[in-house]
Amino acid sequence: QIDLAIVSISSLYDGQASPSIVVPAVLSSANVYGKGVQNLVGCTAGGIISSTPQSAYRQKDGVKRECKAIETEGLPGVSVTLAILPGVHLKTFHVMGDDVPDDVGNVDPMTWKRAVGLQGVNEDENGTDLGKDDPPSFMLLPSPAFSNELDDLMQGLQFVFPGSHTLGGVASTVSTLSRARLFRYDVSDRQCVQTLSDGCLGVALEGDIELKTMIAQGAKPVGGIYRIVTGSETTIGAIVLDEVATEQVENDETFEEEEDENQDAKAKMSAAYAKARIPKPVLAEVNFVMRTLSDDDQAFMRKAILVGIERGGSIGRTPNELARLAAGE
Repeated sequence: QIDLAIVSISSLYDGQASPSIVVPAVLSSANVYGKGVQNLVGCTAGGIISSTPQSAYRQKDGVKRECKAIETEGLPGVSVTLAILPGVHLKTFHVMGDDVPDDVGNVDPMTWKRAVGLQGVNEDENGTDLGKDDPPSFMLLPSPAFSNELDDLMQGLQFVFPGSHTLGGVASTVSTLSRARLFRYDVSDRQCVQTLSDGCLGVALEGDIELKTMIAQGAKPVGGIYRIVTGSETTIGAIVLDEVATEQVENDETFEEEEDENQDAKAKMSAAYAKARIPKPVLAEVNFVMRTLSDDDQAFMRKAILVGIERGGSIGRTPNELARLAAGE
């Protein structure tokens, strides 16, 4: 049987074909695999990452082994991931923003679990909390309208299930003409074939599974090319601008229009700073690079500054760092 199916579908299919056919279509196609799909979660997306067979070569068991990675954005596409997870218990759930308690520390854990649809998770048959050393893991697919309640939900998961891991992404659309959708199916409830437009969809995984999370955000290059001077494990201690590499990149670029006097002044200041050849802390260099960029690039860095900067474990630390950087401190 297929324990979990994860579906991402372009919102461009939101027009002629109703989203309500997504779940039945996947379930029908997967029925050839034993008992079929037991649980399904998914959402619409503006961009999709998946893979497709690279050749027609097949093994004796009829399974295509060679795949090619594909990334699409703003184009029609569907990605279906099928997971076989022996020894893992799964529970799908859906919660609306009004149902998420905003005073996590003042709510009993059992009451909080019932409020968000996680009753039975990490509990025995009598409803007693097991207090396991290996907490469950969670996958969340919130709608865009759920963004205000997402922090409360994630804080609640950490409070009720200490040490748990959470991953996921916000449902999206190609344009404002279509609306984000969430898709859900749970074999424990045959009537649970849902297409939702609001709230947060999730799946809890507990048992013989270990989940490791990482963050990969979109980025574009700004400033010059740097060499890492000091560092410890995954943390960069100091960097220095590589003048030769930076000059080579600048010579290879073609500018479509001339820079105005303000941009020329910023470029001269950047060049003077680079000649100092002094290793600098990452945050200090980020602050300086922001001063040398155009207004549009400065705005981009203020929104995307988390890329490449270590984020602490405490909630609320990074926004303070961003505020200091924006103020030039």
